[in-house]
Amino acid sequence: MKKKTQPKNTKKRTKAGENGFSYKLEALGIVYAALGLFMAVSLWYPEVGFLGDSAHYFLTMGLGRGALLLPIYLVILGLGYVVNHKRLQFSKRFFSILLFLVSLLSLWHASVIPEGAEILPESLPIGGGLLGGAIVFVFTKIAGRIGTFILLIALTLISLVLTNRFSLSKPLKAAGEEMKNGAMTAAQKWNDYQDARRKRKREIYDQERQEEAQIDQEAQTEGPKHQSISEIIKGALSSTKPLVKFDKDEIEGTLAAQSPAVEKEPEYVPYEPVIPPNIPDEPAGTEKEKTQTAVSKAQAEGTALSTVEQADASSYEFPPLTLLNPPRPVNRNHSRQEMETQGHIIEKTLTDFGVKAALVNVTKGPSVTRYELEPAPGVKVNKIQNLAEDIALKLAVTSVRIEPIPGKAAIGIEVPSRYSEAVTFRSIVDCDEIRNAKGKLCVGLGKDISGRVIVADLSKMPHLLIAGSTGSGKSVCINTIIASLLYRAKPNEVKLILVDPKVVELTNYNGIPHLLTPVVTGPKQAASALHWAVVEMERRYSLFAKTQVRKIDDYNAVVPADEALPFIVVIIDELSDLMMVAAVDVEDAILRLAQKARAAGIHLILATQRPSVDVLTGTIKANIPSRIAFAVSSNTDSRTILDMSGAENLLGRGDMLYFPTGANKPTRVQGAFITDEELGRIVDFIKSESIPTAYEEEVTTQALSEDKKKHAAGEGEDEAEDDLFEDALRLVVSTHQASSSMLQRKFRIGYTRAARLVDMMEEKGIVGPSEGSKPRSLIMSETAIAERFFTKNPKKEADFS
Repeated sequence: MKKKTQPKNTKKRTKAGENGFSYKLEALGIVYAALGLFMAVSLWYPEVGFLGDSAHYFLTMGLGRGALLLPIYLVILGLGYVVNHKRLQFSKRFFSILLFLVSLLSLWHASVIPEGAEILPESLPIGGGLLGGAIVFVFTKIAGRIGTFILLIALTLISLVLTNRFSLSKPLKAAGEEMKNGAMTAAQKWNDYQDARRKRKREIYDQERQEEAQIDQEAQTEGPKHQSISEIIKGALSSTKPLVKFDKDEIEGTLAAQSPAVEKEPEYVPYEPVIPPNIPDEPAGTEKEKTQTAVSKAQAEGTALSTVEQADASSYEFPPLTLLNPPRPVNRNHSRQEMETQGHIIEKTLTDFGVKAALVNVTKGPSVTRYELEPAPGVKVNKIQNLAEDIALKLAVTSVRIEPIPGKAAIGIEVPSRYSEAVTFRSIVDCDEIRNAKGKLCVGLGKDISGRVIVADLSKMPHLLIAGSTGSGKSVCINTIIASLLYRAKPNEVKLILVDPKVVELTNYNGIPHLLTPVVTGPKQAASALHWAVVEMERRYSLFAKTQVRKIDDYNAVVPADEALPFIVVIIDELSDLMMVAAVDVEDAILRLAQKARAAGIHLILATQRPSVDVLTGTIKANIPSRIAFAVSSNTDSRTILDMSGAENLLGRGDMLYFPTGANKPTRVQGAFITDEELGRIVDFIKSESIPTAYEEEVTTQALSEDKKKHAAGEGEDEAEDDLFEDALRLVVSTHQASSSMLQRKFRIGYTRAARLVDMMEEKGIVGPSEGSKPRSLIMSETAIAERFFTKNPKKEADFS
């Protein structure tokens, strides 16, 4: 009996044990779930006591943005114990999921935390915590930041594959199929496009042939009509001037001999500067007798401005053209195709918008092609101008400029050329327009749309204003003007005053005999140089009054050749910088020169990249009528320069609107380009002639004295201006700081005087710049202060105690 009942008791005990084990798992699951909920609540609600604060701190510092992962895991684990009565199984999937979460946490940390701050305490809560930060820190030390991203992404993909829930083969195969289908579709569309394009070309060609046949038939019966686009473009290209090709022998300075029977290229004629002939002696007469006494009196009072002896000036040799780069040959086949296509597009676009106009001519410029349209009767000009943006869209260009053509009953549509031609400085200097120009102040600017060289005479402008945005071509234009003057005038005929606040643009001209003074770079010195020009202008007018002449040409005609006055050209590269520093002095001097200096032979060239009304004031613009506008950013800037719009549509890179005095509308010009190497060769050649560079003493001395007086550049100049300077300096050295309020209290002076003392110390390098409300710090050592400011006065000792 005992053996039979024993198994029954065992079953009962086993069942009771299983029930007890399930109760324990349920209790443990409840504990895990409650702990997870408590941790989750501690992350959002602050009122959870000491345990909640501790849980919040350790979760955020340990896991960062992934702090919620642990509470969620505990809740899921607890629910699994309660429902399934099973312990956690550490399987391959478990570790794969854990690796996936850790990899994501590390990727987040590497994305938001910069390199070097991976384990800093303030970066742990916003990143992946200490866990993610430590992994990223170790990986960064081993493989760098880029290698860290590669390793973490690889671990993330590996963890996904190990879960047996994700495979990379399916998406890769799907992506490959999509790419294959996309390539086949694109190829099919490309073939269809090519077929349609060939068909459209054939239709256009057939239509052109029909139109030409119809026009020829009408011409036989009714008379001449408009030419076809092909004929217009053919005529435009045939009328273009042939390019002059320069061979290697010519570059080296010798011309290759050519047979007179066969003339393949235009004969090269070296550029000879225009030198006015000597004025013949006048017969004895009343006019000669009248002026002789006045001339002698004027010479007795003051000699004419001359920095180079006549013998040296007469030996001046003009730079040869071989110093300049030859023009490049241009392929016009692309231009013909482009012009034909654009001509059809323009006519079709106007027809689509209901505007009737016929293309009558095409002009190919260096960088712009102008299509001349003859509007039908009743078509307004504004109607075509309003279609500028639509035409630009159809032509696939940035912008077009539409203006009536002066002297023609046609409207010009200026379109940027896809294949532009470079306008070299040699092609401007070596041309008939420059050779035949009279006057020493004639300069070449560039070529207009028709290819004609634009020559500007500074004596007729008489002053020039240049403006445009950065990189549009202002500095190149200024260098072109200066180089043109060097190719035309001797040092005793034209003098230059160059103002370069940017320091790096014009300083390479230092040392040439044409300069009255070294290139001026300081704003205060520039104001002084302009003031000297005003004084020189007044002196010249006094000479004119005594000799009873009105202008410089008449004066030079009646005085001896060695007493002739040279022309003076003042060039300011950046006017806005001068206006910010010394607006009153600069503007007053510019106004006086602009109003009166023309007859005295003094001319201004002002350039600025900030064409605002505070720089180009109304009074300056009123007295400088000649303007050059390069590309600007807005219509407002264009109106500031030219008093009209248009400059905002320019292309940059030397594309300009030239608006000389007396012209009704500006002319579009492609500016000549001169390289730094060419400028260097020209300057080196002029310097190699050994002509002494004797700067005018009055210009240099006056500029320096003005700078000392206003800018306080000299040592010890300002101590005499204020007798408290040395006492204030002792106080500053003893306290190692300086402030206006401290000087006011110690010496019982006003704020203006105290602030002036502090500014004097800053200018001399004793104290540093202003730091807001804080006192200024002492930056010069006590030994240096004693040697510099107290050794000159032996009666006073440098006692800083």
